[in-house]
Amino acid sequence: MFIGTAVAILAFDFDIFPGRFGKTSNYGLSVMDIGTAMFVISMALSEYIITHRPQKSSKANRSKQTPMYLSTFVILLGIGFLRELFAHIFHYNHSTIEYGEHWNFFITLGFLKLFTSIFPYPYSIPVGIIIGISYQTALNLGLEPWIMRDERDSWNIFDANREGICSLFGYIFVYSLTLIIIKFIAIVDGIFNPSYKSATLWFIAGAFAYFGQLLIMEIFGEPSRRIANIPYVLAMIPLMQKD
Repeated sequence: MFIGTAVAILAFDFDIFPGRFGKTSNYGLSVMDIGTAMFVISMALSEYIITHRPQKSSKANRSKQTPMYLSTFVILLGIGFLRELFAHIFHYNHSTIEYGEHWNFFITLGFLKLFTSIFPYPYSIPVGIIIGISYQTALNLGLEPWIMRDERDSWNIFDANREGICSLFGYIFVYSLTLIIIKFIAIVDGIFNPSYKSATLWFIAGAFAYFGQLLIMEIFGEPSRRIANIPYVLAMIPLMQKD
């Protein structure tokens, strides 16, 4: 999955590359749309592994990890700002409907790292779920058409970067749901071990996930990476088993 995403990112600027593999404008899914969620899922996997490996003192370990998370936040934010600076200097083609005028995915990852430092595991799970549900509720109440509209006020930092700022809440939802699924996988494999029972359980869970996704799309509409709505979030979570 990561290899396909990397190829799409590097090849997208060439005319021979099929445009359908690039980021979608409003609704739908492509290789690059999936790739952004995969990075968030990988962050959650790393967080789970780090917090569950044997350690002498969890408090001491957490105190050491907090500065590391903050430094990662600063680094990602710096990369994001440099990316925008060089794109402006070299007049690189920049689509504002992806993340906004000054925002990019590095900045999203940076603020996601800040979220994990403020709400470490397991607190990130309930907080992320509350944020995700509240965000989808706001989308249903009128936030979605506001994000999707064509007009943009460049002098308003929030309006100019509304896609990047608002989709951050959706990626936090992806992060928290990934931690829940990982925990569920650990429990199931611990009870049944790799066997036909666990395989049967995963087959049933996959069927429920498939029909559940169809129901979610019927209620909330098509998945959209641009706003990271709940159909997009729930479409990305099952892909972690292929990673």
